[in-house]
Amino acid sequence: MKLSDRIKIVLAAIAVILVTVTVLLVPTFALFSDSVNTEHYIDSGTLKIDLYQTDMTGIRITEDGTFGAYSDTEEIDLSAFEGKVFELYDAVPGITRTGTFEVRDAGSSTAYDLSVSLTNVEMSAGGEALLEQIRITVQAQNPGDAAVEESFALSAADETGSISLGTMLLTQELKQFTIKAEFINSDDNNEAQNASVSFDILVTAVQVTP
Repeated sequence: MKLSDRIKIVLAAIAVILVTVTVLLVPTFALFSDSVNTEHYIDSGTLKIDLYQTDMTGIRITEDGTFGAYSDTEEIDLSAFEGKVFELYDAVPGITRTGTFEVRDAGSSTAYDLSVSLTNVEMSAGGEALLEQIRITVQAQNPGDAAVEESFALSAADETGSISLGTMLLTQELKQFTIKAEFINSDDNNEAQNASVSFDILVTAVQVTP
């Protein structure tokens, strides 16, 4: 037998062995396995707040046309209120209104960050000067929170945006803040006559994140 024929036979035998080994190894990929199935239940929590006006104070025009104190201590649930919070007619420079508000938790299951902003600012014809002369001041001083004081012209409400009132913890029942609207005395007061403006107060609660 030639050497070349012997090599062919040996190579053929090796090929058969390799194939055989490969075939024998294939079944080892069928590994043992087991599984356990359990049922799970997730009940989503809640985040709900209520907003109350606890009083409204300020300076008004009296029946004889002079300045006098204004006070209304009626508590109003603003969540169901359909009237206007700051309602001023025939306002003149020097008139002010300061509303005290409380954000009360209504059964939330998580702490949340609170903020307040003035939105939907609208005006009548010629109301640009009045927007400039209505000064808004937002203040808050709640236990554990940094003091808040932000003052701006009503015309800058959009630019000012949201003002943080801190974080409401589940161990807290409420947070209090005030908003003061003041018709300031300026050299341009005459341009603000016979005009009207309106705005909304928006309180937002956003749950804390990990």
